[in-house]
Amino acid sequence: MKKNIITILIISSLVFITFRLTLFHQFVEMDDPLHLLQNKNVLSLEWQNIQSIFSSNVSGHYMPLTILMFAVEYHLFQFNPFIYHLNNLLLHIGVVILIFLFGRNLGLSVIGAASAALIFGIHPIHVESVAWVTERKDVLYSFFYMFSLNAYLCYLVRKSRRYYFLSIIFGFLSILSKPMAFSLPLIFLLCDWFKRRNLNKEMIIDKIPHFLYIVPISLVSYFSLHNLFKIENTFLESILLCIRNFLFYLHKFILPINLTPLYNFTIPISILHHEYLLSIIAFLILMILLIRFKSSRWLWFALLFYLFSLAVMLNYDDRAYITTISDRRMYLPSLGICLWIGFLIEQLTGRIAPKIMIKRGLFLLLSGFFMALSFMSINQSMVWKNNQAYWDHVLQVTPENSLAFYARGIIFQKQGDFDQAIADYSKSISINPQSAVAYNNRGIVYDLLGKYNLAVIDYNQAIAINPKHAKAHNNRGYLYFQMGSYLHAINDYNISIKLYPEEPLTYLNRSRCYYQLKKFDKALEDAKTAQLLGVLNLDNYIMEISINSTNPNQDF
Repeated sequence: MKKNIITILIISSLVFITFRLTLFHQFVEMDDPLHLLQNKNVLSLEWQNIQSIFSSNVSGHYMPLTILMFAVEYHLFQFNPFIYHLNNLLLHIGVVILIFLFGRNLGLSVIGAASAALIFGIHPIHVESVAWVTERKDVLYSFFYMFSLNAYLCYLVRKSRRYYFLSIIFGFLSILSKPMAFSLPLIFLLCDWFKRRNLNKEMIIDKIPHFLYIVPISLVSYFSLHNLFKIENTFLESILLCIRNFLFYLHKFILPINLTPLYNFTIPISILHHEYLLSIIAFLILMILLIRFKSSRWLWFALLFYLFSLAVMLNYDDRAYITTISDRRMYLPSLGICLWIGFLIEQLTGRIAPKIMIKRGLFLLLSGFFMALSFMSINQSMVWKNNQAYWDHVLQVTPENSLAFYARGIIFQKQGDFDQAIADYSKSISINPQSAVAYNNRGIVYDLLGKYNLAVIDYNQAIAINPKHAKAHNNRGYLYFQMGSYLHAINDYNISIKLYPEEPLTYLNRSRCYYQLKKFDKALEDAKTAQLLGVLNLDNYIMEISINSTNPNQDF
C-alpha cells in the first residue's frame, strides 16, 4: 500500500510539472465561447437554469454534467481562466491515478502500472484534452469512466454487489459528461474476457442496467448530431474512412509529431488515393501480426479497448468542418495501448533484474523516453496559450487549412487589423470556395471600411452558397439600411428572423428600418421584442417611438 501511494505521488507530480504552464493560458475562440463564455446556461445555478442544462445540448452533444460543472465554476470564480485550466489538470491527474489502480487491478506490477499511467499522463496526444477548457468533457467523463471500470473489476474479484452498484453510478455520471462513455458495457465485456470469466447468463444480465442508462442518453446525442451533420458516405467510403482513421490515430500515438488541433480532410475518399491505399496495406499487415501473436492477451486487450472506445468516431463525416480527426478523440481510447506498453516494460525489467548494469541502462533509457514525452507535451501545450498561438500553429502544420485562415481572420478583425483579416478570409476562400462564413466575414470587414459594393457582393455570395445563413442575411440587411434601402433591409431581416428567431439585434435592426419608414407600431413591437430577448438600454428609444406613434408629424 505504501509503495502504491509513493508511486501515485511521483506520477502525479510529473504530470503536474508537464502541464503546469497550461494554468496561465487564456481561453481560445475555438468552441470556448460556445461551451462556456457565451453559454447562457453557465451563468446561473437557479433551479430553472439547472433544468435547462439537463434538457439541452451543446453543438449536438448532450453533456449536462460538464456544463453544470462550468456553471459552478462561474458562480464561484466568474470567467477566470486559471480556475478552469486548474480543474482540467486536476481531473487529468485523477484519471492518471485511476489508470494506475486499474493496471494494478488487471494484474500489472507497480512498475508496469506506473509506466502505463505515466505514458498516458504525459503523452503529447492528450495535450488537447487537458489544455483546452472546452475539452473538460474529456477529462470529466474519463474520470468517472475509470472509477466505473475499477469498481467493476473489484466486483469481479470480490463478488460484492456494492462495487457493482458503484460501477453503475459512476458509469451514469460518465455518460452525462460526454456521450463517448457509451462504450463502457463493451469494455466491461472485455474485462470479463481478460479476467477469464466464464460466459454465462449472469455475465450478460449484469450489463443490462448499464445499457438501460447508456442507450437512451447516447441516442439523444446521436439524433442531435444527425440533424447537424448530413453524413453521405457510401459503404466503400465508410470502410476506407474507418481504416484510415483507425491507423491515423495509432500512427499519431506511436509518433506524436506535427500534432495539430485541426487536420486537413483527405479527399477524395477513394481506394485509388495513396493515403487510403497505404492505410489498407498497413491494416492488412497489422491483422497478420495479430494472428501471429494471437496468444498475447495484453496485445488483444489493448487493440480491442482502442477499437471499442473509438469505434463511433471512426466513420464520422463532418466535411463541412474540414477534419474527421482530432487528438482529443484519442484521450481515453489510448489507455489500452498504454497498458500494453506498461506490460512490456514490466516484462523487460523482470527478465534483466539480476543484471544490475543492464538494469541501470534500461532505467536511464526509460527516463530519457519519459523526459522526451514530457518535453514534447510542454511544447504542444503552448499551442493552446492564446488564439494567435493556436491558429499560427495550425497553419504551420497544415498550411492549406481553410478553416484556420478563416478563424485567424476573425482574430485580426477583432484586433482592428482589417488588411490582414481580408487577406486571411481571401486565402480561406481560395482554398475552399464554398466557405459561406468566410465570404460573410470578409463582407463585414468591407462594410466597416465603407466599401459597400464589395461588401454586398460577398454577402450575396455567402447567401448563394448557404441560403439559410441567418447572419449573412442580417448583415446584408444592415448594409442596405446604411445605404437607405429600407425595404430591402426589412426583407433580409425577415428571412434572418425566420431562420434564427432568438437573435435580438435583428429585431432591433428591423425596428430602426420601420422607424425610418414611419411605421411606428411595427418599430415599437420589434424594439420591445429586442429588449425582451436581452438588448439593454432601449428605454429611451422605445419612448421616442411611442411619442412619434402618437405625434407622427412632429420632428425629433
